[in-house]
Amino acid sequence: MFPSSSKRVEERQAEITKSVNEAYAKFVPHKVRKVILKNILLIGRTRTGKSTIQSVLVDPRKIGAESTLYAQTKVADFQSYIVEGTKAERDQATDPITIENQVEQAHNEEINTNLENIQEEAVTVLNIIDTPGLFEHGSTSDNIQDNETILDTIQTCINREITKFHLVCFCASFESGINNQDIESLKLLINFLGKDVSKNSCLIITRCESKDKTERDKLVKEIVHDIHFKDIASYFQKGIHFSGVLNRDNWIKGQKDTIEDQFETICGYRADLINLFSTATDPFEIKNCDFTELQKILKSREELLEKIEKLKQQNNNNNNHICVIS
Repeated sequence: MFPSSSKRVEERQAEITKSVNEAYAKFVPHKVRKVILKNILLIGRTRTGKSTIQSVLVDPRKIGAESTLYAQTKVADFQSYIVEGTKAERDQATDPITIENQVEQAHNEEINTNLENIQEEAVTVLNIIDTPGLFEHGSTSDNIQDNETILDTIQTCINREITKFHLVCFCASFESGINNQDIESLKLLINFLGKDVSKNSCLIITRCESKDKTERDKLVKEIVHDIHFKDIASYFQKGIHFSGVLNRDNWIKGQKDTIEDQFETICGYRADLINLFSTATDPFEIKNCDFTELQKILKSREELLEKIEKLKQQNNNNNNHICVIS
């Protein structure tokens, strides 16, 4: 009934594979890929460059923002970013011929992949939570406000069903150094989440765009052996990392060599952070943390502050109604 074919089954399967894969690439408009989520929490003192870290992850050509006295992030900010490793590798290639070869090679691999050997593709998505800066206010209620900042951020995460942190990144600025406020904010975080969070914690030193390896190594040694910091340095079990951004002053002055050196350094930092974020495993669970007692303490302090404020207003009102008889 049917003419016999001299081709082996393997050969016919190869033809079928190529035909189906070509049709898939050409006519199937919607491609669905598995998503691997990584939740990254950025925390630290006001104006340490937490928001800038996100900007540089998206595009390392970003020029640093103008300096300001006030924090840019007022409430917890949630942003999601797709990490496309293959595309990133192609973007880093400088030879157009190399890029074309890589694209052609990827296409050929897709077309010739046996239908039984097709693997499920996955893409990494970074959920980055940028917290409001700690120690933003210069009043006696600093401690309460900082506690509330962390508590509100964590509570917001829970409300959004973000109950796992793959990385908790404490950010400190190289220009400002690591001072008592940085140490206090780290202790606040540990008090809220517990010491187990250290397994998922790292330190990111920002504004290091002009620092070479020798300077960075020296800085790490100074941090580890600092008399005030060494007791908590062990909490950063995910290591000490760096970040930077193209300096606006160098840009305005047109200092080409300086900007190019900074860009090369920043790209190295960026690659390190993307690898750190993308490969983080065994997330820290926050849904099991008990905030009940902590919330009670904060509420009691808030009520006390409200009472003090009311007493001040009553005192001012009484003073305004005093009659003077001469």
